[in-house]
Amino acid sequence: LDDSFAPLLPYFSQSGARVTLSGTAAHFDRAAADLEGFARPLWGIAPLALSGDSFEHWPLLAKGIANGTDPAHPDYWGDVRQKDQRLVELAALGFALRLAPQHLWEPLSDAQKDNVRRYLLTARERNYADNNWKFFRVMVDMALDHLGVDFDRSLTKTFQAELDGFYIA
Repeated sequence: LDDSFAPLLPYFSQSGARVTLSGTAAHFDRAAADLEGFARPLWGIAPLALSGDSFEHWPLLAKGIANGTDPAHPDYWGDVRQKDQRLVELAALGFALRLAPQHLWEPLSDAQKDNVRRYLLTARERNYADNNWKFFRVMVDMALDHLGVDFDRSLTKTFQAELDGFYIA
């Protein structure tokens, strides 16, 4: 994991919130692309927290989450829109906050936690594509629930029922 993560380090912004890998051919904006660069490694890093193994870059990731969700910060990830790429990337953030809160949530100040909370709560109110994206809100909701954030769980149940409805045999 360390060997896979190390090549990303030169591409982190000073604030830790963005990872700019190259020009993008994606249909979404640069901030969303940089959030993608930040968030995708969390899929591999977050489970590491359960193993007890060390990872020296937890502080960088916590700093990135704090700055990326701060609307006053220059590296803010941007407002989440309807069916936005940010909704996809926030699944990795929800996953990581659920598995590694000791590294990614607990080090944050109360004001930083408020920004993260607000960002995730706002995102979950957006429209998600009618496909596997519905899992993404469920993953954000798992993090919010684990962190003790109050939110309307009926939306989670609705998405879970819709996901069950995709089953065809």
